[in-house]
Amino acid sequence: MLAISRKMTRTEGSVQYKGYDYFMPYWLGYPLSLPFVDKSTGKVAINNDAWKNVFQLMKSFEDIPGNQKSPSYAKAFTEDRTLAMVGTINLFPLLKQASSQGFRWNLAEFPSYKEKPHVAPPVDLHEMMVSRTSEFKEEAVRVIEVVTSEEVQLISARKTGRGSALDNRQIEEQLGADIPYLHGKNIAAIFKSKPAPVRDETKTDDQIKRIIDRNFAQVRNGTIDINTFMRQSEEEANKWIEAEKNK
Repeated sequence: MLAISRKMTRTEGSVQYKGYDYFMPYWLGYPLSLPFVDKSTGKVAINNDAWKNVFQLMKSFEDIPGNQKSPSYAKAFTEDRTLAMVGTINLFPLLKQASSQGFRWNLAEFPSYKEKPHVAPPVDLHEMMVSRTSEFKEEAVRVIEVVTSEEVQLISARKTGRGSALDNRQIEEQLGADIPYLHGKNIAAIFKSKPAPVRDETKTDDQIKRIIDRNFAQVRNGTIDINTFMRQSEEEANKWIEAEKNK
């Protein structure tokens, strides 16, 4: 992917084209199911070799001259059309208008690590749950049973282009069948990878992500190196956790 990105990143006329962009700064660690917090200690765990390899990979993409991260990868890909490849969650809804305007695009399997071949980031979950305080628990469960039935999931897959949680080959094969601009696309690429196991999550993960986002900007502009970034981010996140405990 790095080699292809270097080849595709270029300036033509006055337009800067980029080779590859990804969803979020920490997202390249998701196929490895790397946690942000060590649950056994309750301490932040992003200053280690596993995360360093991820952050270094992120930096390698952005070190390609002209391939710095876009303010909006979706806009760069579907509207500006200055981004050759994007690794992200489902963009099908955003591709409808672009497709009607002649935008040529297709799908490929999400890039995977050598040590985790054909493993993609975890599934982007849309959950339905019954509240403990609900007065209509049984009715709510029946609604969930209908929504998650094979019949409704098949309709959803055909009409919305969203994958199903059900282990059903027929539903996979019918994904996007009722969406004209998905016809002829390499939909099978979606199912070549297995989603990575969901990492251990904690209530503090969102704040840690914000700290990573903010501090990685300093790596981009050359203010700090990767080692300093990891140490600084971990220390900052641990201080935040302690402050929250003491409130």
